[in-house]
Amino acid sequence: MQYTEDVGKTIDYITKSSFDIFIQWLNPGYNDTDQYFDRLGLVNLLLAKSASLSMRNGKLATTDRVAEIREFIYGWAQFRNLIVPCT
Repeated sequence: MQYTEDVGKTIDYITKSSFDIFIQWLNPGYNDTDQYFDRLGLVNLLLAKSASLSMRNGKLATTDRVAEIREFIYGWAQFRNLIVPCT
């Protein structure tokens, strides 16, 4: 999703469609001149929708971010008994 005025419509569509939200927000406020980076209030909106939200540095290697996403998906699937052992 892009940080624009219309992103709230996307978030509403996702939640109305019963999807869970896992967000890695890369470099929040990196180019902002003011100190308050979330001028659209997305952090509050996302947390109100029970989103999992983390802020990460997109200039660093992707290895740790990808591992975090994989661990989240694995935990989500394991909790729902969706992991099938290899035979």
